[in-house]
Amino acid sequence: MGNDRRAHVLDSALEVFARYGYRKASMDDVAKAADISRPGLYFYFSSKPELFRATVRHSLDNSIEAAQLALADSGRPLRERLIEAFDHWAGRYVGPMAAEIGVLIDSNPDLLGTMPADYPKRFRALVIDALDAPSPRTSPAH
Repeated sequence: MGNDRRAHVLDSALEVFARYGYRKASMDDVAKAADISRPGLYFYFSSKPELFRATVRHSLDNSIEAAQLALADSGRPLRERLIEAFDHWAGRYVGPMAAEIGVLIDSNPDLLGTMPADYPKRFRALVIDALDAPSPRTSPAH
């Protein structure tokens, strides 16, 4: 239950940070959005910078994990798997919060350390591995 609750808090925090920006978003805003008490929020995260880092990491981890699962599905054609993986990876920039999330990550590099560089490298490595993997079945060209 703890991990589910923490994930819910991080999902809520992402929406709050995306809506208000890092500077204007408050721990109270996140607590309300997550339907948790302020002391409960501080139980999970001791500060706004810590919450922000965890929120971005959670979002990027989810994107990487979904892309990895799509690429690993060797029963499907590589082209389909690549398209799905890119949808998961780039999908975090699509939809109602698209621009806000990108700006949020790009405008707070000091808070995020190497994360903005590390995750694209991880995604690139997943794609390269998928492209280098031998085809499980060779289908005749049409």
